[in-house]
Amino acid sequence: MKRDLIAGKVTCLLMCILSSVFSQQTLTNSSNLPQITFITSKLNSTIGKPAELLCVADTLHADDSMIWKRILFDSPNSTAESIDSENHQINVNFDSTNRTCHLKIRQVQVSDLGTYICEIQPYNVSRSTQLEVFGHPYFYNRNVTEVFKVYSNSTVSLDCDAGGIPQPNVYFQHYSHFYGDPMSTSNSSVLKFDKITKQDTGIYNCIAQNSIGNVVRNFEVKLLQYAPVIHECALRKVVKLTTFLVCKVESHVKPEISWFKDGLPLHLEDNSTFVLNVQMFEKEVDLYDVTLRINNTLTWQYGVYSVRARNEIGEDEMTGVEFLLKISEMPNENFKPTSNGFVVWLLIFSAVVILLLIGIVCMLKFLTRFFLLFRMI
Repeated sequence: MKRDLIAGKVTCLLMCILSSVFSQQTLTNSSNLPQITFITSKLNSTIGKPAELLCVADTLHADDSMIWKRILFDSPNSTAESIDSENHQINVNFDSTNRTCHLKIRQVQVSDLGTYICEIQPYNVSRSTQLEVFGHPYFYNRNVTEVFKVYSNSTVSLDCDAGGIPQPNVYFQHYSHFYGDPMSTSNSSVLKFDKITKQDTGIYNCIAQNSIGNVVRNFEVKLLQYAPVIHECALRKVVKLTTFLVCKVESHVKPEISWFKDGLPLHLEDNSTFVLNVQMFEKEVDLYDVTLRINNTLTWQYGVYSVRARNEIGEDEMTGVEFLLKISEMPNENFKPTSNGFVVWLLIFSAVVILLLIGIVCMLKFLTRFFLLFRMI
């Protein structure tokens, strides 16, 4: 029994010695494994541009090799997959002499986004890095300009859906007015009008932008039928006693024009003092020239004049473009209205009467002489 006890102790001692030797050997082998000393840090690349990743090992044995694996961003199981060396878009080059492994992507695509792992085989020693992919904004609808021809008060939606990495911010610009905040990422890509009006027509620029850049496409909104719009009016005096009031009116058909003086309508039918003329000014934009000619401008014609345009759709209420001018404020230095107009006309009338009397006297003298001469014969 004593011998068995001694034998057990000897066996236990031998096992401890063997275990210690094995552990030391394993530690020695582990310290001799190749290590990756360098790998490209997180790389940001743009779609369509080349990208390159580099991996460097401190030492390699004769049968060792280096490969690249990747975990794609949209991979359902998030497992690393070896990169196909026959992929014409990706080139993997292992240089055993320099202990390097290059991965080159000729043209980066969205599908290249993910985690890239450099691994030394057969030891499964690895390090990883990230490839971030950024894309220039683009529109799903490739039409540069889209034209909407609609009727007044109809519903219009300008759809400007855009893509890119990161997702671009979309906003609209109508002349100097912006729909959506250019600095916000929560704007809608659809600009909707529940009841389109003439003021809503024109060119709309849709702008999609992200950290890479921006793209622009245009929408043009035209009304097939709409109420008239008075754009501008001007007061012109071209001859001494004739005044012209000229307005530009936009309408899809020839508008019905009404003039008012001091709030009261002017009756232009068979009126020699006030003459109305409406003619096409520019057909491409349905623009009409509306002219009110005031003949023999007198003091009683001074006042405040306004114009109204109407068609079957509606009329211009003159909000924002109301035309109110005083003829007494005409910008013409040669024309100076006077309160003594009656005196002037009296003097003219007197001169005419005197000339007539002189003519009559001369005629009587001529007839008297003619009569005397006739009797002598």
